[in-house]
Amino acid sequence: MKHKDPNSEADEMLETMGAAWFIAYTYYKKKLKELSKWEKAKVDVFNKSKTHHKEYIREVAEMREKKLDKEELPLSGAEILRMAEELQTQKRVSKTLRDKFRAMLPRLKDEEFVRDLCNIKYSKKTFGIPYAMLLPVSEKARCTRLHARYDEDPVMVFGKGYRVCKEWFGKNLESIEKWMKMREERGDLLPSKVRPAEKIGEIVQGKFRDILAEIHDERLVDNLCDKEYSQALFGLSYAALMPAVSTGGGDKFHVRYYVDPVKILGKEYRICNDWYEKRSRRKLERWIRKQGGL
Repeated sequence: MKHKDPNSEADEMLETMGAAWFIAYTYYKKKLKELSKWEKAKVDVFNKSKTHHKEYIREVAEMREKKLDKEELPLSGAEILRMAEELQTQKRVSKTLRDKFRAMLPRLKDEEFVRDLCNIKYSKKTFGIPYAMLLPVSEKARCTRLHARYDEDPVMVFGKGYRVCKEWFGKNLESIEKWMKMREERGDLLPSKVRPAEKIGEIVQGKFRDILAEIHDERLVDNLCDKEYSQALFGLSYAALMPAVSTGGGDKFHVRYYVDPVKILGKEYRICNDWYEKRSRRKLERWIRKQGGL
């Protein structure tokens, strides 16, 4: 039985919706909620294709205005491109602000703030989001859909793990930034500590993983799956990446890779975990700098 190429399947879904329709629905659904009549079939495809939305937005932002003008919508190609650019910017700002918010949480002086952030009513009133800002790791999910609204990596606050809500859009960002500024001005935070240098494994699981997820060059991915290339570039004894579906090499080979895969160009890969400070750190940091990650 032949398996469908995930990339071609993703392209088919965007074609079914229409590039302009996809951007307009994403924009109005998350921001203005003014347009009420959408074709149900397209909405179903939209919901099924959520893992590709980030790629779609980037792809549409690079399209020509005339191509978008052809779709039957009461919006011009120029308006669609403006929306796509705004959605791209919003996603970047949201991630940067969420990283700052996560870094601020362990500095809170009073545990009462954490209790407030775990409260849905408080979060809705303060930030305008329909979920609690924090979800205790110990809390069992009411459903898989709820857990998908939160970061996978927990942050430790007062000795307990919490997952941060990632449903931040538009005006939410202003409210969150205002709340963070207020905590700083009112002296509700402990002084910032000088962070110790990250271990190489933390860099690999952090900045390196983030950069890999943004790669658009298929040749680079193929190179990172090559042992000799990875050895020359990073000083590794194994390929930096391995397709998640790979069965070769046996168990001893597979333990050299992190279990959690990273998605690159629609496919999943496992990252090598066999990095050494003296042999690989400088090379890794130099590569990350070239990608604009340091």
